[in-house]
Amino acid sequence: MGRLMRPGWFGFLLAWMLVLAGPALGQSSVDGDDAKARHLYNNGVMLYEEGRYSDAIAAWKAAYDLSPRPLLLYNIAEAQERVGMWQEALDTLNRYRAYAPAEERDRLTKRIENIEKHLRAQRAEEDARQAQVRSEPQPQAVPRPQVRPEPRPEPRRSAPPPQETSPRWRMGPLPISLYAVSGVGTVTGAVFAFRAQAARRAASEVCMGEITLFCPESARNAIEQDKISSIVADVGFGVALTGTVVATVVAVSSKNRANRTTMSLSPTSRGAHLGLSRTF
Repeated sequence: MGRLMRPGWFGFLLAWMLVLAGPALGQSSVDGDDAKARHLYNNGVMLYEEGRYSDAIAAWKAAYDLSPRPLLLYNIAEAQERVGMWQEALDTLNRYRAYAPAEERDRLTKRIENIEKHLRAQRAEEDARQAQVRSEPQPQAVPRPQVRPEPRPEPRRSAPPPQETSPRWRMGPLPISLYAVSGVGTVTGAVFAFRAQAARRAASEVCMGEITLFCPESARNAIEQDKISSIVADVGFGVALTGTVVATVVAVSSKNRANRTTMSLSPTSRGAHLGLSRTF
C-alpha cells in the first residue's frame, strides 16, 4: 500500500493566508468571532507541530464553528489521518471537496482513494480476525455432576389423642314449663298494668285532688277498674318473677347433677379396676 499524499506545509501556509485574507464582516460581533477563530487556528498549528494531533483537531473544529472557512476542514482531515481516524478524515475531506478549487480536485481525489483503500484493508483485516476467532473451538464447560439428595425419612405422626365425648346437657321439661308460666305472667302483668294506667287517667280527669277524694259517682267504675287491674298486674308480675327464679334454680341444679363425678369398678384381665369417670 503506497504512502498517503499529504500537502505538508504548503497546505498550512495556504490555509493561513486565506484566513488572514478573509473579508471584513463589518460587525463587531462577527469581528470578535473571527478574531477568536484566528487565535484557535494559531493554537492548532502549534499543537500540530508538537505532535498533539488530537488537541489540534479540537482547536480547529472550534475555529470552524466560529468561522466556517473551508480550508479548516482540510487541516482537520490532515490531523485525523495522523491519529488513524480514517473514516472521520474521509468524511471531512468529502465535505471539503465541495469547496475545493478546480486545480486541487485531482490531487484531492487521489487522496480520498488512498484513504478508502486503507479503510478496505483495515476492514478486511478485522473481518479475518473475527473469522479466525469464530473458527477456533470454544472451550466447553464441563457439566457438573448432578447429585441427587437422599430422601429424608418422613417424620412419624402420632395419632391424635382420643377426644372424650360426653352427652350434651339439655334443659328438662320442668324448667321449660316454669319459664313458660313466667312468660305468661309477664304478658298478663303488662296488659293489666296498661289497663290500670288508663283507668287511673280517666278517673283523674273527673276527680279533684287525690283519686279517692272529691270524686263523683261517674268516676266510681274507673276507680274500681284501676284497683282490680293493678292487683292483677301485680299478681302477674309476681308469678313471672317467681317462675323465673324457680326455673333457673331447677335448671342449674339439674346441670350440676349431670356434671358430677362418679366412681366405677370395672373388671379386667388382671383383676378389678377402679376408676373415676366424669361427664361434661
